[in-house]
Order: sequence, then C-alpha cells, then structure tokens
Amino acid sequence: MANSSFFKTSGSSVTTESTIQSSVDAAAASAAAALVSQNAAATSATDAAAEVASVPQTIANKFGAITTSTTTAAEGSSAVVSYSSINDTLDFTIPRGDTGATGATGTAATIGVGTVTTGAAGSSVTISNSGNSGAAVFDFTIPQGIQGIQGIQGIQGVQGPSGTISVGTVTTGSPGSSTTVTNSGSNTAATFDFAIPRGDVGATGATGATGAQGPAGTIGVGTVTTGAAGSSVAITNSGSSSAATLNFTIPRGDVGATGATGATGAQGPQGIQGPAGSDADAIPMAIALG
Repeated sequence: MANSSFFKTSGSSVTTESTIQSSVDAAAASAAAALVSQNAAATSATDAAAEVASVPQTIANKFGAITTSTTTAAEGSSAVVSYSSINDTLDFTIPRGDTGATGATGTAATIGVGTVTTGAAGSSVTISNSGNSGAAVFDFTIPQGIQGIQGIQGIQGVQGPSGTISVGTVTTGSPGSSTTVTNSGSNTAATFDFAIPRGDVGATGATGATGAQGPAGTIGVGTVTTGAAGSSVAITNSGSSSAATLNFTIPRGDVGATGATGATGAQGPQGIQGPAGSDADAIPMAIALG
C-alpha cells in the first residue's frame, strides 16, 4: 500500500510541500483503493490497468504542474507510487493482472486440396477456400508459364540407309470405291500396292466418219471331215481374215432302225451244167435226195 514514506521532500518551502504531500497521499490512497477494488471484482488485467492509469491524469489535472509516469510491473507484485519534489513528478508502478485460465482445446482443423486450374499466361496465382475455417478446401488457379525462347538447332544426325520404293500389285476396284495404296514391304524397302476404282461408263461418242472401202474379201471351202456321231459341228479358218478358207467337221448321224424284209426276188437263170459224176458219187447223192 502507498503511504508518505514513499515520498521524499526537499527545498525551502516546507509548508507548500506538506500541502502537496497531503494531496499526493490522498491520490495514492485512491489508487490503492482502486487496485483493491480491481482484485475483489476479478476484472480483467486490461480494465484494471486502465482504471489505475487514470489516477495520474486526475492528479495532473488537479495540480497542473505535476508530471506523471506509469510503469507496468510483473503480475503478483505490489503497486508503488512515488513523488519527486525536485521535478514535481509522480511515478506509478502498476502490476500486470493475473494470467487467465487456459481455454478449452479447440477442434483440430483440416486442410484439403480442391480443384487445381490452369490460368492464362501472365495472370496471377489465386487460392480460395471453398470449405470453411475448420475444414479448409483450397482451390488453386495457377497461371500457365509463358512460352520459352526457341532452343538452338541440334547437330545433324547420321545419314540413314537409302530407302527403296517399288510398285507391287495394281488392282481395278469397283466404280465409286476409293483409291487405296498400301505398303506390303517395309519402311526402308517399300512396295506399294494400288487399288484404283474403275471409272464410270462414259456417254456414247459421236458416230465417226465412214472409212475408206477395204479390199474385197474371199471365202473358200477347205476340208470337210465327218466327225463322230454325237460330236459338235466345228468350223475353222485356215486362211486369213481377208481370204478365208473354212474347214468343216460335220458329225456322222446316228444308226437308223432295221428296215422291213423285202419281197422274194424273181427266179434266176439256170446255171451251167456241171461235169458228170461217177457211180460212187451217185449213191450218196441219191441218199441225200431221198
């Protein structure tokens, strides 16, 4: 608690200093009462300091010429008020209030990554929270990098082996189909196979002029041969287109059916008489005739 022992007086006017001393004692008592009231009411350290800090200003307003200073001491220490009559200064030392109780443990916050978007080159990076303060979800927009300068030209590569190209098959496709070219060879020895569609039939052309009369042609008959029954007729030209010699092969007809028996023919003339026979020959003749 503050009392007169905290003040030192000096100078020739004891009566004036005693008057000031009495006023300072009263101010110190008011400050001490304020501190007691602060502790009894358990107000916050900030409110107590503000209340006590207003005391020097009250004294300065009362005495005008007195200057004041305020110092914050460690919590739990005693309040001190001192006065210097040499320079008319009141020094207040006010303890810091007690530390409040530790608050309850809060819920652990979570952080997640939401969307990552590529922005335009030269734009700014943006990060927004699409969640909340306790469960943050950060959405990133990261600008595309500007195009770099062109690199230097590389050294020329080693010359590869010479390739060959040949034509494989050429096929006529149906009208209206697509032309196709396929490689039935390899990358270095290509063989291209073509399929080219047939063109549409063109319109009939105009009749051409009559040509000059050609030489008169001749036609002759060469050989005529009988072919086997049932075979086909054959005609060949053993000559030329202007002097034809036609050879015919004509098959034999089938054998006809047997005809009816014909009538008995007339008796023929008597034959020449034969030589006379012997008796031995007449006997068998007679037997035969008998």
